[in-house]
Amino acid sequence: MLCVTFVLELVCLFTSVKYTIASFTILEYSNSTLHRHRRQNGCVLPQHPTNGQWSIYKSNARFSPGESIPSGSILQVKCDQTYKLDGDATIVCINEKWTSEVGVCLKCGQKSTRNNPTLIVNGTNAIRGDYPWQVALYNKTSKVLLCGGSLLNQRVILTAAHCITDDTGKLLNKETYTVAVGKYYRKYDHSEDVNKAQFSEIHEMFTTRKYKGHIQNFFGDIAIIVTKKIFFLSDRVQPVCIDWGFKYQRKLLNPNVSKYGYVSGWGYTAEYKNPSEVLKELKVPIITNDQCDTDLPEDYQKFMTDDKICAGFLNARTSVCSGDSGGALVTEYKGRYYAVGIVSLSPQAPTEEGGCDSQQYTLFTSVYYYINELIFEKEARYRPSHSEIASCEEDSKCQPEPVTTTTTTTTTPKPVTEPTTPNCVLPEHPASGQWSIYGVQTKFTPGQFVSPATVLEVTCQKDYKLNGNNLLICHNGKWSPEIGKCSKTCPPVQSTPSTVITCTYKNNETDCSSPPDGTVAKYTCAPFYESTETTKNPVRVCKNGSWDLSKPECVPICGKKYVRAQSLIVNGRKAKGGEHPWQVAIYRNNKFICGGALISENLILTAAHCVRYENREANVDEFTVGVGKNSIRLDDTSDVHAQFSGLQDIIVPKQFNGLYTNLLADIALLVSKKNFTISFSVQPVCLDWANSINLTHNSKGYISGWGYTAEGTKPADDLQELEVSIVSNQDCSQLLTEELKPFLTFDKICAGDPTHNASACNGDAGGPLVVKHNGRFYINGIVSSAEADHTSGRCRSDQYGLFIKVSEYQSFILETMAKYNPRSSTPEITSPKPPPPPPEKPENYCILPNYPDFGRWALFASGSHSPGMSVVAGTILQVTCQNRYKLDGDSIILCDKGQWSSEIGKCLRTCPSILTTNKLQATCVFKGKESENCTEPIEGTQVKYQCAPYYEDKNLAQYPVGNCKDGTWDRATPNCVPICGVKSVQPQQLIIGGNVVKKGDYPWVVAIYHGPQKDFICSGTLISEKIILTAALCVTNSGGKVRDKSDFAVAVGKYYQEFTDSREKISNVQFSDLEAIHVPDYYRGLDQNYYGDIAVLVAKKSFTFTQTVQPVCVDFAANYDNKNLTGFVTGWGFTKENGGVSDELKELKVSLVSVADCRKELPSEFQKYLLTDKICAGYRNKGLSVCKGDSGGGLVVKSSTTGRYNLAGIVTVAPNSPSGGCNSQQYALYTTISHHYEKFLSGKINNR
Repeated sequence: MLCVTFVLELVCLFTSVKYTIASFTILEYSNSTLHRHRRQNGCVLPQHPTNGQWSIYKSNARFSPGESIPSGSILQVKCDQTYKLDGDATIVCINEKWTSEVGVCLKCGQKSTRNNPTLIVNGTNAIRGDYPWQVALYNKTSKVLLCGGSLLNQRVILTAAHCITDDTGKLLNKETYTVAVGKYYRKYDHSEDVNKAQFSEIHEMFTTRKYKGHIQNFFGDIAIIVTKKIFFLSDRVQPVCIDWGFKYQRKLLNPNVSKYGYVSGWGYTAEYKNPSEVLKELKVPIITNDQCDTDLPEDYQKFMTDDKICAGFLNARTSVCSGDSGGALVTEYKGRYYAVGIVSLSPQAPTEEGGCDSQQYTLFTSVYYYINELIFEKEARYRPSHSEIASCEEDSKCQPEPVTTTTTTTTTPKPVTEPTTPNCVLPEHPASGQWSIYGVQTKFTPGQFVSPATVLEVTCQKDYKLNGNNLLICHNGKWSPEIGKCSKTCPPVQSTPSTVITCTYKNNETDCSSPPDGTVAKYTCAPFYESTETTKNPVRVCKNGSWDLSKPECVPICGKKYVRAQSLIVNGRKAKGGEHPWQVAIYRNNKFICGGALISENLILTAAHCVRYENREANVDEFTVGVGKNSIRLDDTSDVHAQFSGLQDIIVPKQFNGLYTNLLADIALLVSKKNFTISFSVQPVCLDWANSINLTHNSKGYISGWGYTAEGTKPADDLQELEVSIVSNQDCSQLLTEELKPFLTFDKICAGDPTHNASACNGDAGGPLVVKHNGRFYINGIVSSAEADHTSGRCRSDQYGLFIKVSEYQSFILETMAKYNPRSSTPEITSPKPPPPPPEKPENYCILPNYPDFGRWALFASGSHSPGMSVVAGTILQVTCQNRYKLDGDSIILCDKGQWSSEIGKCLRTCPSILTTNKLQATCVFKGKESENCTEPIEGTQVKYQCAPYYEDKNLAQYPVGNCKDGTWDRATPNCVPICGVKSVQPQQLIIGGNVVKKGDYPWVVAIYHGPQKDFICSGTLISEKIILTAALCVTNSGGKVRDKSDFAVAVGKYYQEFTDSREKISNVQFSDLEAIHVPDYYRGLDQNYYGDIAVLVAKKSFTFTQTVQPVCVDFAANYDNKNLTGFVTGWGFTKENGGVSDELKELKVSLVSVADCRKELPSEFQKYLLTDKICAGYRNKGLSVCKGDSGGGLVVKSSTTGRYNLAGIVTVAPNSPSGGCNSQQYALYTTISHHYEKFLSGKINNR
């Protein structure tokens, strides 16, 4: 059999190149005739790339693909002119492997043809293939074209963020879209595109964290799309160039050098008309930002953010338009086209039809601005490997699995002791951070050399952020760019509907989610909000992990009009939209009944008689309130800015008793179910909390509402306004009729315009009477009652009306606001605070203390109070702290006999909570008091760490304590991992010819059962709480197909082989079904001589580690071949060559044997199983071996340095004896763990 195998391999070698892999076996025999094909420790020269070639560094000798060259040889790869290398320019032969595959020579940024440029709006068609990077983004269902894009490589696309997000910047469902390349016609399935176009669904979509849509004026309007399918390159499909190194930035964007750029797309060909049916192009001049700012319309300048490029014409009727979004602005340099911008937005035409304004510039998102932040990392990570591209070229329907790691280097970079090539020295790890080789699991240390094109990924510890690029590349012996620093971060801040926060770091705008030390946060109140704090000092600075000042609060702007008032309620004209943004319409059972005034996002003032009838409580479910309305009708479609809500509560003063008390206290507060959004048409009116507005005789006021516009007619369809004079109650009393005088109670105001027959009327009830003070409008009264005409029953416009005086009910309003205010804070006082009340009994009063830093107190009482005021005995203060601060002191303090029951405490910064888990025990100590969990620990808290039983952290003994300082812990939380590879007792016995092991001796051994009867079939090895390694043959059929996972069960902590054994201590054993079974896709069982005989089982439940259940250690980089080591195997296999399986767990001590020695001793018919992924172990002629039932079990080796047991291999096959049983006189073969780590295990166990 050996002779036959040898002859077959010789035939394979000399008959066809595609069988050269068979020659690897021949090398084991040191056949000298093969040295010219492959030298030991050398590499085989690859094929030259299409449209390029390689040469051997510093060598004049001629070599051809297929020949071998020694380790250390360097290949330099170059492409022909007009082609660009997609791959490493330098690759090195190290340990019989090239550091990476030879790249592909691609054309980027080249057009297949060139003609005089035409236009998108009012232009002509582009030539087919003229823009081979053009991408079309379609709606997957309707096949409607949505946007354009540009191809960066064979599966990565650059487009605009607004094409794939909602209005606030949130990504939409990727299943909504389909992308196409090679398209010329707009229509998705146009017949003339069939042989050229390629389509794919989307695998992933990415935008920048800064993108928030219209909220941030489309800052960051750029996105990356990754396709599921790899596109083929052709004359119609080529990537656009990106200036990765910023070498040509000045030339590409300098109007004096590159005066013009080009845009392509299927956008609208004329303003307001249909989109183009064929691909079009537009040649546009690059405009400087200064010139653009000058020429843009004033309301459009806000979109000219720092990341925008301006291009186009003024008054030339040529522009990009709807449908062109996401396409690239490209400029030409040395015969190539580089993407410099992404079509973002353009002004709307100033006509009723809207549409594109072809008389204006267009704004493009700068590609350079986001190369390092977004484009570089995503293009590298999702760039298809050369093997993927090759396999796809053979299969046009291929859809590769999602790429999870970068393919810039396809092999692990090898450390080199002396740099014979332009290698790089691995730098020191940054303080509070570390680097790792991108996409590689092998561990490297600072000072080692690595090969060119190696990529480092730099990360920082929790609460630290990297100041620099997270990806570095080895180029010409240096890291580009240099490694950055890890800076401490402050608590994140984020914009809200009321506050816009912009963070800058080193004069560059940055994300506010993890701001590093030195970050400056600028607070700006959103439109229609204001804050005196942001006016005085809008900036907060991140210092030592905390902000130097508490954040300001922005409250709605109150009492501002946006147009001039001009019309009246009775005999007047309607008001303009937005003129009274505080006006509320109140509906009962969908019928208009009254007006009201908005005083906060969810509180409305109105008249009590509007919501209470005959002194009966009203049902809140009957009411609807509308804001931002101009029409009286509830569902009028012209009210495009209207907002509606039901009511949560109705509050009426106790004094109100309707007509029985002459409408005394005719005031009510309505609480809406939802908070209204503040806008130009929805804003609150101001309240004069300090009573600082002095109303004199004939002071002017304004009423708004939908009351009757003429006596005896009908209510107004649209909102009306009336200017009135406010008169003293004394004068009013003399002018009122005898019927109305009783209603002039002390809480009323008298106002009207009798001389012009103008007055509030039916339907205006509950509406506001406002007065203007310092440019703002304050509510002074609420429409309550008016004189009625005896004939019509309607209001008399020649009489004054009566209004509830709002200032009389400040306490009532404040109490409600304190309860329902959406910002949970005291309402801002817009005028000077009133002086403190004079103390009647000073000896019983307490002085209100200062607010604590980062906190405040509040009274359990109505009214407005501030530090320094005096309050009566019995007053209670409730002390609270800001978010991320906690009170060190009493939260409730009482004024008793002129003194507070305790001093006001301090608000101390909290550190992140630390909770005890099944792996880690955390005990916190603060001021001598212990608690098991550290929930919101404050400054000065100390935490003591201890790993749970059967878990360990090797550094914990040196640093078992952490301290809370400046809002963070001074040490990282310990990483307690399972104790692996430790026996509870010393091993003593063997499997065949020996005695049983002691219970708990091998706590990582797993028993695997199959079928309804739970028959024992194999062993396995526990490596974590849920992951088990075993042999693939245990869970597959003879052809390598995985069996149903529901048929299997696993048990740990077992000593006896039966699934349930009465002798077993129940508390020692744990059982689980399987969540998943993973087997290498290249495993074919006996058909391929059990190559890849390894499987990963994922348990449904996480096992609890005890004395009898613990994992084994695993070192995936270790090599156990020819080490003269001793290993141990455990299992329930046959105890005699022809006997039955063992009832109790047994152990076998074996010697590891080199592959060469093993091959000499193995029977000839068994040598075919000694593949490259196998190691050999056992004894010859001693009667000791693994046997049936031991399959899948682990071969473990004891470390000479740590004393721990490491998993080296999985029991696979052993020779049969002449009598048919186990051959205890022969070696057994084990599948090595390390051989299958990168191509199988790493993807199955690292994310568990």
